[in-house]
Amino acid sequence: DGAMTAARVGWDYVSRKELNYIQARRHRADFEFEHAFAQWGAHHLVAALDYRHIDDRADGTAQLSWPDRSFDMVGMSLVDDIELIDDRLRLSIGGKLEYFSQTGLEPQPDLRLTWTPSDHVTVWALASHARRVPSRIDEDVIYQLAAQPGPGGLPLLFEYRGQRNVRSEKLWAYEIGARWLPEPTLLVDVAGFYWEARDRTATEFGGTRVETSPVPHIVQELLVNNGSSSESYEPGPRDARPGLKNHESENPLRCFGA
Repeated sequence: DGAMTAARVGWDYVSRKELNYIQARRHRADFEFEHAFAQWGAHHLVAALDYRHIDDRADGTAQLSWPDRSFDMVGMSLVDDIELIDDRLRLSIGGKLEYFSQTGLEPQPDLRLTWTPSDHVTVWALASHARRVPSRIDEDVIYQLAAQPGPGGLPLLFEYRGQRNVRSEKLWAYEIGARWLPEPTLLVDVAGFYWEARDRTATEFGGTRVETSPVPHIVQELLVNNGSSSESYEPGPRDARPGLKNHESENPLRCFGA
């Protein structure tokens, strides 16, 4: 009947050095379920559910530390691929809604239109929204960066401090492009895009304090916040695959944890 169901269960363990100072150990468990419904008229629906649990442990040092933490993510996605004109015009509407234990609900809608006027020409346009949840470095790391002479002859130590109130970074992406295949061995691909990123992480000066161990010194805090934004646009050749993908390895802002 054209329907298809797939499920995947995974677990992995990673032990690695973070920032050359800290030994981090991560257990990760994943469950994914996807169902492609039988085609109904011009509609082809695909729905998915996924769950992820991460248990993060680390051995800190005097210079760098972060607390042990666990994270959970529950997500669902739905995509409707609509064939408006047989083999010529296709509209894809969908998105993903995820819940992260750090930040709450994170919606990521996606809209794309593909026109194929001939077997050798494809034109597309898309609008997509992606998010990047804060990493362990954004939220938890305490890192003593460097020291220099300070006021009153006391050493001045700069200390980077992650913040638990950091929000997710947000990206709005728009793209339009065309692809021409004049010969089987020749592909011409041209596109223009505009990306707008908001709530990007940055650092700002925080408070100062005086400590007496191991010697008297002043500590200047550098705090993480969402005080940055950016825009990017460019015409010209692009990757042969149109669009901003929702897959974890391709989406420019999609990540979980550090």
